[in-house]
Amino acid sequence: MDYPQILSPVYRFLHCKTPQAWLDQARLPENLPLLLTDHLVCELKAAQTAMLMVRKYVADKEGSQALLEWLKPYEAFTFRDGEEPDFAALNKQIGKGVDAENRRPVGASAYRQHGAAD
Repeated sequence: MDYPQILSPVYRFLHCKTPQAWLDQARLPENLPLLLTDHLVCELKAAQTAMLMVRKYVADKEGSQALLEWLKPYEAFTFRDGEEPDFAALNKQIGKGVDAENRRPVGASAYRQHGAAD
């Protein structure tokens, strides 16, 4: 596999390679909890941004509230020293449909709002 070619867009974007000293520290087993926590925060930020866009442009009020509820345990754990939730169980609750009764992903009013026919 040609790693330099694969990574060249990343290096151009970052303008530098990751320092070897950082990589050496990241590989230490005792730093794994810190790395995973940092990754959790990054993923949560990405999820919050995605939810904001979906809530702003797609979801109706009911669907918007359901989306907010999905993130609450993660936000509480990350930002408020909340109790560690059962993430595996929480992830099983997330599906593609918020409004299964109408077979629409975010609710009937949002569907109509954006011009889709019933």
